[in-house]
Amino acid sequence: MDGVSFINQCPILPGLSFTYEFTVHTPGTNFYHAHIGSQRTQGLFGPLIIVKKKSENNLEKYREYVMVLNDWNHDFDSNTAHLKSKGFFEPDGATFSPLESYDSSKYSKFKWHSGLINGKGRYYDPSTGNHNAAPLSRFSVKKGETIRFRVISAGTMFPLRFSVDRHLLTMISSDGYRFENVSVESFILSPGERFDFLLTADETVGRYWIFAETTEVKNVASQTRPTPRHRAEAILEYEEAGPMSDTNYDNWVKNPLNKNPHCLLSRCYVLNCPFDVSFVDNYNLKCLHLTDLTATESQTLEKENDFEERFYNFAFFGGGSINGRHWEYPPVSAASQKDELQDVDTTCKECTKDKACSCTHIETLESDKYYQFVLINDGDGSGYAHPIHLHGHNFQVVKQGFSDDIYQSPDIKCLGGGGTICNEAEWKDPNMSGRKFGIS
Repeated sequence: MDGVSFINQCPILPGLSFTYEFTVHTPGTNFYHAHIGSQRTQGLFGPLIIVKKKSENNLEKYREYVMVLNDWNHDFDSNTAHLKSKGFFEPDGATFSPLESYDSSKYSKFKWHSGLINGKGRYYDPSTGNHNAAPLSRFSVKKGETIRFRVISAGTMFPLRFSVDRHLLTMISSDGYRFENVSVESFILSPGERFDFLLTADETVGRYWIFAETTEVKNVASQTRPTPRHRAEAILEYEEAGPMSDTNYDNWVKNPLNKNPHCLLSRCYVLNCPFDVSFVDNYNLKCLHLTDLTATESQTLEKENDFEERFYNFAFFGGGSINGRHWEYPPVSAASQKDELQDVDTTCKECTKDKACSCTHIETLESDKYYQFVLINDGDGSGYAHPIHLHGHNFQVVKQGFSDDIYQSPDIKCLGGGGTICNEAEWKDPNMSGRKFGIS
């Protein structure tokens, strides 16, 4: 069960309920959420933490907190927000420019308003920089104590870079799966991602900022950041610090992205960068990618030859699509009337390497076979960054590639539109075809 209406189940209509009964096989940090984006932006989500019955490498000895991050629209209800996401306009009628990241990839025309951590946060007036003095979430620790934090991004559009002022974070798992511990200054989550880390309260007794900041820049060439900074805020406080007098935190120094003193002595790392470029606030920082991590439980291919490679392009050629195919619901429910799908064109015959179309796009996979999916964002319609996820299955990230040209990968050959449309793609180097990157 993963909740997609008419595909895995019938939709839950207003005023009705649905009871899920399922067996849990994998422990980890998860969350539940609405499948309609405008409902999720209004808070229809929550954590779902699965724990092991037996010891999990002694991690159960740590006290823990769950943090849920999300962006919060200060001005619009969900319906207006959905309409606004189709295009923003200045008072003179001109459209806003899309937001951009460090590497010049684009997010959307949906603007950041404010951020929440466990439902609390502050709205900063962009014209004055003043906030509305709303309370912030506070996480209490004892001097010398090690705490486990489970961080969930339930956001809408923005990757968030998470940091704790003056503290290093020991990362231990991603999306519920353990990897060998690695110490970082910060990490980046896209909407839907989850990371667990350990934090040791080994700094001077006091209170420290927790930030979850967007990776936006106002200008890619100058690498200037938005003002006021676009981030969610919370407080890490040592129990020994005593009562807090400045409840508005207005006299607290807000170091630009943490300026961790540990990073002045030796190089620090930022985990899960969706790019391979230097940071705006670069002070001895280096990107650490998922493929740099080592899983605690290794997995090998049991059937080396039973393997297939497929390319999926998520550039929005002609609108939201995969390989130029816009999803169209079938006339019958795939959940309850699967046998009647035989009369539906699921091969998308009208779509070609040069033409996008709308259809009920179904990919057929063989059971007990290994597939390597090459996920790309190339050709016409590319340039916008967005997360990609797979329902009902687990997968391993075995390779990541980064391009100097944001619109074209040096490794991919687009087969449509004279090499500009990527509804069909292949490796430029034939020797790379079928190569199982990172698998030994």
